[in-house]
Parts: sequence; C-alpha cells; structure tokens
Amino acid sequence: MKSKLFRLSAALACAAAICAVGVFCGCGEDTPEEGDGGYFSESGRWNIAEFVAQNEETKKIYNSIYDGLSDNVSAFSYAHKLSAAADDALSLDDVLALLADRLPNTSTDVVSLINTYIADIYSYSQIQLSLIEEYEGGALIGSFNVDYSNVDWGANIQANDYTDIQLKNMLLILSRVKPVKAQFVGVNMDSDRVYLAQMHEVSGDNTNAKLEYFWDEQTGDMGVTTLNWHYSQQTGEFTKFEYHFCDAVNSIVVTAVGTMDENSRVSLSSVTIYTLKGVFSKWDEDIRDIVFDYVLSEIDRIEGEIDSLAAQNAAIVDRAENFEVPEDPRTISVNYDYDVLRGMIKL
Repeated sequence: MKSKLFRLSAALACAAAICAVGVFCGCGEDTPEEGDGGYFSESGRWNIAEFVAQNEETKKIYNSIYDGLSDNVSAFSYAHKLSAAADDALSLDDVLALLADRLPNTSTDVVSLINTYIADIYSYSQIQLSLIEEYEGGALIGSFNVDYSNVDWGANIQANDYTDIQLKNMLLILSRVKPVKAQFVGVNMDSDRVYLAQMHEVSGDNTNAKLEYFWDEQTGDMGVTTLNWHYSQQTGEFTKFEYHFCDAVNSIVVTAVGTMDENSRVSLSSVTIYTLKGVFSKWDEDIRDIVFDYVLSEIDRIEGEIDSLAAQNAAIVDRAENFEVPEDPRTISVNYDYDVLRGMIKL
C-alpha cells in the first residue's frame, strides 16, 4: 500500500472543519471559560480526554524505553510474542525459532548497529514528545514542520571515551537523515503502541515513514518498526521500500527491501536478520516464504493500525467543540538531551 503520509492529517482537517466554530487554541493565549465543554486545559490549550490519554500513554512508553535501555536491561528470552498480530498469524518468535539450528551467513558488529537504531528511537521520540509538550491535545491534529535550530548535532561534545565517540557518530547520522515533517497519528490504548509518521529528505529521495513503538513493562519486550517509502526528489517516482524492526534490549534487527506494484502492494526482494549470533540473509525456499510472509504481515498490520487510529481520531475531532484546524502546518522546535541519549548507548 502506497504511503499515506500527511493524507492522514488532511482527513483530520476535513473532519474537524465540519464543526469548527472557534479559534484554534494552540497559541496558548486563550483561557478556560465556563461552558466550553471542558475542552481547554489550564494552559488554554485545546484538549479533550481521549487525546490527553493518548499523550500520557505516549510519554509513559517512551520514558519506559529510555529507562529500560539506560538501565542496561539483560536480555529476555523469546518466550514472549513480540508481534501484536492475531493469534493465528506468525510472530517474531516463530521466525526466530527457525534460526535456532541454523548457522549465520556472516558475522557483524550488532551492538554498533543497534546503537544507530537507538539514535533513531531517541531522535524520533523526542520530536513526538516535543509536539505533546508544545501543543498538548493539538499535537494529534495536522502535520508539523520540524525546526532543528536549537540542535548543535554534537559539535560541543568532547570525544573522551568510547561512549562519547558513539554519541558523536549517532548525531552525525541523525543530522543527515532527520525528519523535516512529522505527524502524531495516535496510540492504540489496548495494545499500548504508539504511531507516528514522518517525511525525510535523504540522498536525493523524499522518504515517507510510518513508525510503531512499544514497551511491555511486564515482560521487558520492546520494539520499534519503521516502514519507509522512497520517492525521487527529481521525478517524484517511487524508488524503493524499506522495512526496519529493532529490539534494542535483545539486540535483534530485521530489515527488508522491496518494491511496489501499480496497486500499491509491497513485494520483498530480501530480508536480513541481525542477532548476537550473526547475520541471516540467505534462505532456503521454504524458510524464505515464512520469513517474507512475516514481514509482509507486519507491514499490513501496522498500516491497518495507522488507518484505524486516523479514522478514530478524526471522529473525535468531528465531535469536538471550540476548535478550528489550522490551514498550514505548524512548527515544532526540538532539543536533544545528550545525557539521556548517552545513557541509552549499548556498549
């Protein structure tokens, strides 16, 4: 399915326009008034309970990921289902079980690879947390241009040890692939999974990305999945699809590359799984089908979740009062707390 980045915000805008009777309160100048339906917070921001709950769950999930990685959590066994797929669908456990008796095709520095994903986890989540802090309930409406003018990208960090070297490398990578637009899609309150969408400008491509984050406090399971659709900046034509899954606790990364047909359906050309045991990328035909089917099912699941949440939140806005969707994208300024990121680095 072709990426719908920012079509989601258009859908929300259309839904809200039907009942928009007031002024958007994202500016923070309005104050709560009696009879406003309880939509305004003490700060004067436009808020309703459903969006407040999603914001609070988002902060909880991200802070749990930060704390879990910073505490150097020991690896959990894969007795847990990391996939949120239906009971009869493949889980990541099923796929990893196929590797138990197989020798990896090659070795790699998985820890350094995981650190590049940790950098992504931190950078993208900081954008979303900044949205929540600045716009409260309005963070779930529309799209935002991302301003990095307060970010020095590690210029003032002294590389005194291995951790600082890793940190500087992380920031160098982030400066090259940073999102220029962002959208907070929502939170599935039943599965405790956060969803957002972004647009990047990378190596001559505009890349539309959809992301899913989760942390299970009971099991210690975590996961971050990114779906990337690349389009040429010169022609606008689709160039490639990429899938990335990272479990930084257990040092598992799954990547895939593919294309898209005229019906916007993704087909895969390769899947690679990185583990502490080694890298698996060459598959016998029977195992190949299982591994490819798992990744394709995850793509469909995440896209379905995002479409469902977009519709749900559009309906919430449609029922709201005293709200008007801004016509143009707003701007969010981000700051990076390097001490927090430094604590998340795997050694």
